[in-house]
Amino acid sequence: MTNKKKPHFLLVVGLMITAACLCFTGCNSKNIAEYQGTFHALDTIAGMTLYSDTLTEKELAEAASSAEDLCRELENVFSSRLSGSSLYLLNGDAKEGPVKVREDLFYVIKSALEYAHLTDGAFDPTLLDIIEEWGIGTADPHVPEASFTESHKALRNYSNVTLDDEEASVSFDTANFRLDLGAIAKGYICDRMKELLVSEYGIESGLINMGGNVLTIGDNMKKGRPWNVGIADPHDPSSSIISLNVTDKSLVTSGTYQRYFQEDGHIYHHILDPFTAYPADTGLLSVSILTGGSMDADALSTGVFVLGPEKGLKLIEELEDTECILITEDGEFLFSKGAKKYLSDQVTP
Repeated sequence: MTNKKKPHFLLVVGLMITAACLCFTGCNSKNIAEYQGTFHALDTIAGMTLYSDTLTEKELAEAASSAEDLCRELENVFSSRLSGSSLYLLNGDAKEGPVKVREDLFYVIKSALEYAHLTDGAFDPTLLDIIEEWGIGTADPHVPEASFTESHKALRNYSNVTLDDEEASVSFDTANFRLDLGAIAKGYICDRMKELLVSEYGIESGLINMGGNVLTIGDNMKKGRPWNVGIADPHDPSSSIISLNVTDKSLVTSGTYQRYFQEDGHIYHHILDPFTAYPADTGLLSVSILTGGSMDADALSTGVFVLGPEKGLKLIEELEDTECILITEDGEFLFSKGAKKYLSDQVTP
């Protein structure tokens, strides 16, 4: 008897957001103004914490509002599902010939292709057709027909995306794929939000939490120490299994527990392997990347997950200022050489 499909939607963040509310807290004895708030964007509940000893609470709220507006503006650029978004339109037109695109969209596509080559296709931004066929994270997830996965696996269509740097144009050499930037654009948006907060508002202490993407600004000014950022327990994602001391860096985690469904007794997660057109089966439950930029960490968390422990760790060791923590299906923790220096005994931010 066929088991009924049970879609699960679990957006796990390193720092657990427990309320969708806006709070303003008065200055403490050290005269530090504070902003804490949440908002919905990019299919997740995002959180932001800002501290300042020079700005007022009102000014911090204005800064946060500007960052939220930027996030929503960029969602309308990079979403592959929003009709009328820049990426949506590109996917419809690029197979007919070169399409001139926005500078930021061109930059993210170019970066995505660079990570595709760096990971030898483990990170692949051309999987939208496969992603939509699986439907993981929608109301109708299902295992595709074998004929579909056979015809779509190992296509390496990222090599069929042609970029013109001078014209900032994009074209597809074949018509059998569409771009999906979901595994890199969220990180880019976090980076842009941080840039706005720092350059336009002078924020020196803050944290952006975007559903698995955590980006810090400076130290935690209120507590006078680095930010304490948690990695979710894959078996109990409401709690942290590891915590890290983080200053001015990003931590991005990709895990099997974040979005998945069950069918006929099998669990199918959302991290798809381009070589099989099935969820990646590399013995991993989660991959966490710690580095300076959220976009880089975003792409690498997916790429390393698909590469698996051995190849993934080897890649990370070749990159500067980049660390990773892997959790295997056997409960083993694997660390890149420099990762353990960030470990903390604390479990709260």
